[in-house]
Amino acid sequence: MRIFFSIGCFLFCIASSSYSQDIQKLKTEVRHRIDTYLDKDKKLGDFYSLSDEGMIVYASVDKKLKKTAEFKICWADIDLFRNYLKKGNTSEACRLASTFAKDQSFSGVPDKAYGKEINRERQPLEGLRIALDPGHTAGDMASAKIEQKYIEIPADSLKHTSKVELVEGSQTLCTALFLKKQLEDAGAIVFMTHDKPNGTAFGKTFEEWLKTDLDHTLDSLVACKKIAKEKKIFYKTKATKRTLFLDIFKDIELKKRSEIINAFQPTITVIIHYNVDEKNTDWKKLSDKNFTMAFIGGAFLPSSLNKPENRFDFLRMAITDDLDKSEKLSAGVVKSFSKNLNIPIANKNDATYLKENCLSTPSQGVFCRNLLLTRLICGPLVYGETLYQDNKQEAALLIKQDTEVNGIKTSSRIKQVADAYYQGILEYFK
Repeated sequence: MRIFFSIGCFLFCIASSSYSQDIQKLKTEVRHRIDTYLDKDKKLGDFYSLSDEGMIVYASVDKKLKKTAEFKICWADIDLFRNYLKKGNTSEACRLASTFAKDQSFSGVPDKAYGKEINRERQPLEGLRIALDPGHTAGDMASAKIEQKYIEIPADSLKHTSKVELVEGSQTLCTALFLKKQLEDAGAIVFMTHDKPNGTAFGKTFEEWLKTDLDHTLDSLVACKKIAKEKKIFYKTKATKRTLFLDIFKDIELKKRSEIINAFQPTITVIIHYNVDEKNTDWKKLSDKNFTMAFIGGAFLPSSLNKPENRFDFLRMAITDDLDKSEKLSAGVVKSFSKNLNIPIANKNDATYLKENCLSTPSQGVFCRNLLLTRLICGPLVYGETLYQDNKQEAALLIKQDTEVNGIKTSSRIKQVADAYYQGILEYFK
């Protein structure tokens, strides 16, 4: 009996030691993730704690002092928490972590998959689910001026340059349409947040949304005390379309994008944007600058944790490996941009917003930035800022309508951008 007891104790000690090592490894991973991606100015320590039991998030400094947790994930529950998120059950993950309201849910993400798996012949991306989000919505100059995402530069009086008119929403849409075909030909199952000019995540144009949804939206904002009744009257009677777009529509449409992307349960998400030189005042002339870069989530400030839903996102991003995979995906895409499009990769000193609003990752040209989509979308993502539209050489290429996709005339430079995204995605999945 004494021998069996000794063997049992020995095995128990081994198991305990192994479990302890697993916990220390998890703590190290989470700490590294917070320090590398999430805590921009190293000032978030008052909002969380890590122990041998798990990770705790607090609503405020005072709550931490009183040891009153808002969210808590025990290391023993971490696999369950991650599996809920992978399956799109964000509300279940939230309930598991919540210490104050087990029925609380912040994401508004449907707890089911979008679409069905389909059988294909063996291809490089067979069965992978890829979400594409063409940035912005405008498909013409009039809509782009409402959205404030366009470049309009008159022709040079000395005929050195032609007139430049560029609509970013149209460029991102065409890029996504080119890329969608390439990905599907390689076996991927592809979802787009919108696939037509002036399309939105609501399945209608902004103009249509104003007619069908504005009143209800304003009533909801008043009911949840996000705007006053007087402000509602202003929006209904005096506000311009530009004001309604920027103040009301923009953020709720972005949140809708995150909801339908998360419902699709993508393997990766590709968010497509084009950039401009921030110091090219009013974009009334062309610039010599051109850089390529990509954003992933993170770079939180204490002010970023002002709402329960934001604090849950912080917990989710710390506990999962989404940021690690996002960095790897984005690094490959940025390298592909630079190599295939012949554009230099941005460093932190190449733009004010990179220095002031972002956190550099170990990968060149990949920056953590707390944007709405980089925070709300679950899973690995790349938020690509391919090139500067107002660069002299790029503008000359982008204004050429020398090809088309889905009946939309566009530039062959757009097709080259889609090719660069595709090559970067292929490299990631190798």
